[in-house]
Order: sequence, then structure tokens, then C-alpha cells
Amino acid sequence: MISANRKHPTVTLAIPTYNESLTVENVIKQFLATEYSNLIEIFVADGGSTDDTQMIVHNLSLVEPRIKLIHNPLKIQAAGKNLILQESTGEIFIIADAHSNYAPDYIEKCVEVLLKSEALNVGGAQRFVAKTPFQVSVALASKSFLGSGGAKYRDPDYNGYADTVYLGCFWRKHYLMFLDLIFHNLQMRMPN
Repeated sequence: MISANRKHPTVTLAIPTYNESLTVENVIKQFLATEYSNLIEIFVADGGSTDDTQMIVHNLSLVEPRIKLIHNPLKIQAAGKNLILQESTGEIFIIADAHSNYAPDYIEKCVEVLLKSEALNVGGAQRFVAKTPFQVSVALASKSFLGSGGAKYRDPDYNGYADTVYLGCFWRKHYLMFLDLIFHNLQMRMPN
């Protein structure tokens, strides 16, 4: 769906899931509460969850038609994202994790930065929230240079260009053109 409003392009939100019954409803409701006016669809690609994830998403979709549940038979996040890319219609594609927390204006900020920066992909900093001693250890290790490799997206105080982002927000058509280019190049290299 192409938006006539260039300040508020249409947005697809993509959430790959597997056994996220404890968090998926809260994440979806967080995004439904956005003030961004052109969030047109929220896709959940479920990898065959054995908990109540699919039932929760299905029940939410009965109340909110923008929520769409699709089956991800490969059970891999990347495969789920690719399935959503094929089904989605939004101009901008935003990836979210079902077990993460987001600022209330996450969509607005992603779209704003994508429009202003003309970057290929934008996103916020990855911040770790620890509730158990093990999670504290993982968070501390991830904040070290050894754990992060100096990745700028792991520094909540960094603002600027980075080599990668956490999750991502990008123009759907540009990504699909990139995939077509890669596929074409692979075909050209295949022996007859």
C-alpha cells in the first residue's frame, strides 16, 4: 500500500515468534498504542509454538484486523521475516522481537530517522534488562568490548551512522530490489 503522505509512509511491523506467550501480547499492544497514524499491519510469523503464542495472536487478530498470524514452517527468525516481507504491503518494514520492550514512540522515531538520514537501515540501541544473576552476567559481558566487538548499536549514548543496527527499519522496496539483485547474480554464476 503506497501512502500519499510522504511524512507518514505506511508501516509494516514484523514479529517472528516461537514460544513467546509470556510477552507477545504486551509487545503487540505496545505497538497498537502508537501515535503513528500509518501502522497498517502487524505480522506475526510463528515457528510452530508449543505454548499459547498462536492462540494469543489469533485472539488479538479477531479484535484488531491489522494483526496477521502466518505460519513459519522453518522455525528460523530469518525465514519468518522473509515470509512477512512477501506478504506485507507497507512502504517501511520494521522488525521487532516479541521479548523486547520498546519506547512508546519507537515507530515514530524509526520513521523520522529513516526519512531524515536517507540511511538504508535504521534502529535504536540495544539495551539489556536483567532480572536474574545469569542475565546480569550476560548483560555485563555484552557491554564489554569483547562481548560487543565495539558495535555502536549497543551504546545507548551513540547517535550516528553504524555498521549494523538492532532489529532494523528500512524501505521495503529497496530491500526487495537488493534481494532481486543478489538472486540475479547467483543465477548468472550457476553453471548451465
